[in-house]
Amino acid sequence: MNANIMIYLIEVNDGPVAKALRSFQQDKAAMRQAWLDWAREHLPSDALMREWSDGQVAGFAFPSGIPDGWKKPNKNGICWPRQNNPILKTMPLNKRFKRPEEYLEEVGITAPTMIFEKNSDGETWASWGIGNFFNPVQFVWAGLEEDAPKGVVTPDYAYELREGAKRIRNGCTMQPPEDFDWQNLLPGCRVIPRYEWDYLVGKWQETRNDAEEQEA
Repeated sequence: MNANIMIYLIEVNDGPVAKALRSFQQDKAAMRQAWLDWAREHLPSDALMREWSDGQVAGFAFPSGIPDGWKKPNKNGICWPRQNNPILKTMPLNKRFKRPEEYLEEVGITAPTMIFEKNSDGETWASWGIGNFFNPVQFVWAGLEEDAPKGVVTPDYAYELREGAKRIRNGCTMQPPEDFDWQNLLPGCRVIPRYEWDYLVGKWQETRNDAEEQEA
């Protein structure tokens, strides 16, 4: 997580945000399993699947040697089939999951990831992204258990809108506006500082470890 973020702690487990998170988790798990099943059938047993930061499949690493028809590994040691490799047609490329903001939209919530400068006629004169460049909205969780801390990471709206307002030219307006009600953006959630999130995750993990030791 970078500095210019906002963390919303999910406090209502049956609310719309929690529902969006569960849908995301289910789709992500299904996609991952589809790729693992494919790799088990088509790749060497020691092949390692690699994922991007958003969870999408980036490629594979081959500790025992790269199979024929695969490109040389990139700087991260990740390989992908060459365009003429027949194995491409067997890959579950249609198995993907949506971006977190799309799951939120499905439950009626729009988390802004762009700022728009508009003139008096409502025409867009300029626009720019806010938050993390690759993943401006992210779901985060300490575990899948019901009591595990779960949340949503968004752009730091307080900072981004304050700074964005400085760039708006006379006669233009900003969308979302500087007084955008970000505190109530996600129903059933509370904005917390990064240190509180880290504390809650650490405390939950400690409690869970203690319980496992007592059962052992």
